[in-house]
Order: sequence, then C-alpha cells, then structure tokens
Amino acid sequence: MTPAAILSDVHFEDLKRYVLNKTGLSYYEDKNEDLAARLARRMGSLQAPDCVRYLQLLEGGVAGGHEMECLVGELTIGETYFFRQREHFYMLRSTIIPSLLEKNASERRLRIWSAGCATGEEPYSIAILLEREFGSRLMGWDVSVLASDINNEFLTRAREGRYTEWAFRATPHDVRHQCFTRRGNAWILKPEYRRRVLFRRLNLASDQTLLGLTGMFDLIICRNVMIYFGNDLIHRTVARFWDSLTPAGWLIVGHAEFNADLFTQFTRVSVGDASVYQRPLPGIPVAEAEPRIYSPSLEPSLPHSNGVRAKKKAPPPVAPPAAPIERPEITLQQVRDLADRGSWQAAANLGRQLTGSQPLSAPAHFTLGLILESMASPAEAERVLRRAIYLDRNFALAHYHLANCLQSEGKEAQARKSFQNVIQLLTTRPGTERVEHGDGMTVADLKEMAALHLKILEGHERTT
Repeated sequence: MTPAAILSDVHFEDLKRYVLNKTGLSYYEDKNEDLAARLARRMGSLQAPDCVRYLQLLEGGVAGGHEMECLVGELTIGETYFFRQREHFYMLRSTIIPSLLEKNASERRLRIWSAGCATGEEPYSIAILLEREFGSRLMGWDVSVLASDINNEFLTRAREGRYTEWAFRATPHDVRHQCFTRRGNAWILKPEYRRRVLFRRLNLASDQTLLGLTGMFDLIICRNVMIYFGNDLIHRTVARFWDSLTPAGWLIVGHAEFNADLFTQFTRVSVGDASVYQRPLPGIPVAEAEPRIYSPSLEPSLPHSNGVRAKKKAPPPVAPPAAPIERPEITLQQVRDLADRGSWQAAANLGRQLTGSQPLSAPAHFTLGLILESMASPAEAERVLRRAIYLDRNFALAHYHLANCLQSEGKEAQARKSFQNVIQLLTTRPGTERVEHGDGMTVADLKEMAALHLKILEGHERTT
C-alpha cells in the first residue's frame, strides 16, 4: 500500500492506536503522514493488502512479535556516539562513581542500567570509564551494566561492538586506540571492555518491564528517550525508575527532559554544566544538594600556588632585539588531532589561531565550532558555526550542529529553522553520498537525524 492509501484506510486509526500503545512512541500521535510512510515500507515488504490485515498480523503471536520488532526498527532512530554529553561523563568520574564505590564498599557490588541504549555507545562508554578510571578499585567487585532498548536491530549491532569513525567524534584519540581494534574501516571494541555489559530488549511502555527490578540499580541513565513519550508514560517511567533505584542511587536524563514537576521526589545535584537526580536516603529531605567532588577535573589543570608570594626580582638586562621566529603554519589536521586526543582546550586555542590566520576557511570555523559544542560552550559555538555557514551557505553539517547548539540554548524556533535548512540542502543529493566532514556519514543518515530532531521540536512546541 502507498502512504496515501494507508491514510485513507478506515482501519488506519485502529492500527495507529495499537502501534502507539505497544511502543509508547507517542510523538507519532499527530504525524500521520510520517507514520503512514513508515508503515508502507513494512506493509509493502509483506504485501499486506490493507491496515486490518497488517493489524491482524501484529496481533498474531510469535510472528506478530517479530513483525513488531521490524516495525520498531522503522519507527526509531539511534543517534548516539561515544562519550556523548561529556559533562555527564565528567560528573560520573568526579562524583557519581566514587560516591557509589564508597556507599557499596561493604557489599562490593555495582549495578548500572543504560535504558534506551540504541547501538551501544552509551553503555560501552560507561564500561570503558569503569575499566580505565576505576579498574583497580573494582577488583573483586560484582559489576554489571544492563543495556536495554526496544529496537532489536540496534541491540544486534550493539552486541557486535563494531563502529565507524563517526561514533568517535567526542572520543579522545588514545581511548580509541587503546580500547578498540582497527579492522578495515571499522573499530571493534576489545573484550575486556565488553564483558560487563549485558544487552536486553525492554519496552519502557510495558507495565511488565520493571517487575522484579525494585531497588536493584545504583545508577540509571536514560537520556533523550522520554522526549518521545506522552505525559502519562513519562510519569509512569519516572516512578518506575524511582522504584528501581537503591537509596542514594542516581538518575541521569537528557538536558531536554529536566522538569521540576516530574522529579519532585529526587534531589537535584549539579556539577559544572551537568545536573542529575539522586534518590535521597530515607529521612533526608529533598533539596538542592552540594555535591562532593571525589576526583580532579578531567581537563589538565594548572599547578596550584603554595600561597607564598615570590620576592620581586630585578628586571633582567635588556637584550638586543632577536630575529623574528618563523612559526610553522597551523593546519586543520593538527586541530583535529588535538580534539581526537581529548585535549579540548588546546584544540580550541589552536582552532582560534587557525580561524584567525584563515578567516575565509569554512572548514576551519566548522571544526572550531564542533570543538566548542563538545566543550558545552553553545553560545560561542553558535557564533563560530554561523561564520562557517556565512562562508559556505551549503555546508549542511554546519547547519545541523548550529541547530543542536540553538536547541541546547532553548532557541527552539531558530533550531527548527536550521534543521529545516539541513533537509532542504540535502533534498536533491543521493542518499548514499558522503557528507563533507562527516567521517563517513551519508546524506540519508544526516537527513534522518535532522528530521527526527524536527519532529521532537514540533511536538514540544504543540505541548507548550
């Protein structure tokens, strides 16, 4: 069936209601055309003649369950990468994991749940962090990371542990080379970083999902998943997370999911640019908590002064002027290499020098903007990315990252316009074509990611 035929089918609403109730993906509630287009692909592959026949198939036992999994693959998009939202990983290293090691020292057990793990980058990032930063302290501990998603195709890819360059755009160069093995154009995660991660299909829309998980987890990470849910399901999910956490357990959600009305039972804890929630200990009132920082910053720090003021020395004799030093030309690759190694501040400093010496280079401004975005400096990143777009109006990936910055700044109308620009720029380009500076990303990939963000923004505007 064509999308138009599906929309005109008298049983379309019955099919839609069944799918949304089963998946919880209520952002399709008012997107009939988009839903029909995705249904048409599955119904066409099965040669289902109408909506009622397809609905009967979905309701039909094992075969229906398999088809629902295939349909979910059409309805969901797993846009993620390693160490996404670095401010959360800073807080994990500096505050959350150390606090859990202290709390659980007697039982020597640690349970973490990555809910909505997509293709595995998030739970594997946590496993890498645990092994590299806390491996010696976790010797003899019972540690596990449950990684769940509704999309079986994503889970299959996650279990393979195979990733392309694009998944490492926020990963230090040394982490990639120490934790992964290069095979052709792919990177394979080494076994020692996979052993603690268990992948499992779970549907957060199902009331059966969290049965038996009461008080099991010390940390739950569910970022940018609940933005697809309706209000009732969001409230039920937050309540289930509360029940699943141990006292003093932690909950990390996406920046767009903070809502004072939803998390009234939790204590909000902030470190730097990151804010997360903690289940209070019994008898402890809910309040803004002063976090305890257990380990130093992830960024290189300057030596501390010992508080003793040095004696003022006489100025040295004036030397004759030296011949000017000829400095080597800064290259874009040098900036990218610093970013790949996780030396963000050094990369930003060198990037500013590069854009100063090459003010008309759109790729130079784009790279600096990407670094600033990764450093959680959206306002400065916005300014630099706008300069890249001014120099090259057709720079689709610059438009996409500008939209991300605008969205994180709460400028939703401007973000929506920028995501629309991405789709418009890519409309006439073949889906298999590689995106400039996208490290292997295709035109189809970027269009789909922009379209998903656009749907989320449009849905949010209708509810506010």
